[in-house]
Amino acid sequence: MKETGKSSVTLSLLGNQDTATKNVNQYIQSTVEENLDGAKVNVESLPKKALSSDVESGKFDMETLFWLADFGDPSNFLSINQSTNPQNYGSYNSKAFDTALTNAAKKDATNTKAYWADMRKAQQVMNSEVPLVPLYSMTESHLVNPKLKGVEYHPVGENDYTRAYLK
Repeated sequence: MKETGKSSVTLSLLGNQDTATKNVNQYIQSTVEENLDGAKVNVESLPKKALSSDVESGKFDMETLFWLADFGDPSNFLSINQSTNPQNYGSYNSKAFDTALTNAAKKDATNTKAYWADMRKAQQVMNSEVPLVPLYSMTESHLVNPKLKGVEYHPVGENDYTRAYLK
């Protein structure tokens, strides 16, 4: 509202039609409207194809999105927000952030101390500019029969049961 010079603002919040996203978006809507006088949030729950089209074309003020890491490194999450990443749907653009991630990528195998310093710098830039807000981290618990062998358990992503067997 300060940026627009108006006493009220209406924001669009996009999300898909699954129950978890609908619940999160309702929470965001009620929290924003209860705590920010003059703010209104219109929630749109869209089918995946329509949601993807609107998000990719930038037709939103806010969007909720699930992101599952493919591998156990912070670059998996941070790189989404590089200005050159096609999945940077919020159009976040920070030279300091991009530089820190680019520098980190050049050092990962050769200088781990410098790599982590650059990753921390990228995170600090994001923390100060807040282009996105992580709301929660999903977890799963599995009760596993001790006779089940051959499962490859990953700290992030999906567990691999393709070589599983009972012993």
